[in-house]
Amino acid sequence: AGLSMGGYIALRLMEKTQDRFSGLILMDTRTVSDSNETKIRRANLISGLKKDGLDTFLKGFVPNTFAPNSLENPEIYKLVFQEIARTQTVLG
Repeated sequence: AGLSMGGYIALRLMEKTQDRFSGLILMDTRTVSDSNETKIRRANLISGLKKDGLDTFLKGFVPNTFAPNSLENPEIYKLVFQEIARTQTVLG
């Protein structure tokens, strides 16, 4: 199964190694390539992440993952921010 960016990865993996799959679930993803504009935006995000670090990236990214009224609950925001930041530690 692939969720969001994981869907892109899972689909590509299936294309390359179909014999290893009996099925595929794609969630909140697309099956078409990104536009050049989207590819450039993603490359800029990755560049900024490498240059400025995860905390700076998350300060811009996390608020965009919430509906505006959900930001009224700072505990939810803090929890999501901490969980994503913890990923860096888990992945090394």
